[in-house]
Amino acid sequence: MAIAFVQAGAWNGSAVAMGSAQTAGNTNIIVVTTWGTTATPANVGDNIGGTPQNTYTLIGNTTPDPTFGTVYLYIATGIKANAAGAVLLNSITVTSGTVQSEFFEYSGVSSTKDGTIQTGSGTTGTAMAHANLTTTASTNDLVISVGVNGSASSFTQGSGYTGRWTQSSMAAYYEDQIITNSTGPFTGTMTASGSGHWVVLGVALKASAPAAVSPVLTGSIGVTGTQSAELAVVPPALSGNIGVSGVLVPTLQGANYPVLSGNVGVSGVLNVQLQANVSGSGVAGVQGVLAPTLGLSPPPLSGQVSVGGTLVTNLAASPVLSGNVRVTGTLVALVGVAFTGTGRIGVSGTLRLAFSPAQVRLSGSIGVSGALSVTLSGPPVPPGPPSIAKDGYPGDFLSGGW
Repeated sequence: MAIAFVQAGAWNGSAVAMGSAQTAGNTNIIVVTTWGTTATPANVGDNIGGTPQNTYTLIGNTTPDPTFGTVYLYIATGIKANAAGAVLLNSITVTSGTVQSEFFEYSGVSSTKDGTIQTGSGTTGTAMAHANLTTTASTNDLVISVGVNGSASSFTQGSGYTGRWTQSSMAAYYEDQIITNSTGPFTGTMTASGSGHWVVLGVALKASAPAAVSPVLTGSIGVTGTQSAELAVVPPALSGNIGVSGVLVPTLQGANYPVLSGNVGVSGVLNVQLQANVSGSGVAGVQGVLAPTLGLSPPPLSGQVSVGGTLVTNLAASPVLSGNVRVTGTLVALVGVAFTGTGRIGVSGTLRLAFSPAQVRLSGSIGVSGALSVTLSGPPVPPGPPSIAKDGYPGDFLSGGW
């Protein structure tokens, strides 16, 4: 999920008002700076009208220093929605000294750190920086740098960073950058207006996982390796091409079914587990194994299925074929009800059909080069004398008996 900065709102000692409405599901980050104490801040959070809103956890902090200040970072993900101008009462406390905080709202940010937290410190100077941050993700990381300098009233952001907040009374500064094309290393640099003892804290946070929605493909997908897709909402609609050299394993749990109006080409294994329907009007070409498991209605095929390897179908309902099925290898169909077809089935190898309990109705042709095995637990009711021919499939013929 893409990361974006939303807004910030300063705490005045008892409350913070966010200028715009807060969006449910976003992330709040609280920066807490303390002076004159080594005590860890307590009661870090927010509430409206005395009702707690979100739960915050500590990301990290600089080494507690009662003289030169300490920086703490807290985060709450999946925040509740708040109206524009809502006042978030805050009860952050320390046992002694002074405390100040600032709220930042982001979208698309998780609480997962990418790499280790880095710090930096110095006894004098205006140039401030923490040690290098090296991330594992080349896209979608939020890099945060927070510094304090007891002799500064203003700060200048470092290269690549955007300054989000300056608190002159606490000599604190907050900057960030959203990483989209690099793993670093990233140094959190900033320049203070005065020379004095300073500390800087730096952290990288990963992007949130994408929401559970289903893809709509209008172009092409090419994968070398393994493509695994688990879709919990609406199934994908394909009007382009999918090409996979390896393993394609989609698991669909939606109430509908994937609609194919383009092509699926897999060199390896295509394993489809569907708890609903499959509709196809394009071409599925598989070099390897095609193993769909369908729990509800059957897949109506109005295009072509071409498999160089093994086609294994376990269907709780009946497949309807109005196109062509071409298999080089073995076709094994286990069907719970009936099988009807108006197209052709061509198998160079072995065709095994097991129906329980029902019938086979095929008004097209079956061409088998190898063995044909049909098991019916109910009475077979073909529409007429079987047509065994190699029409459409050169070289296919029935070697055996009907």
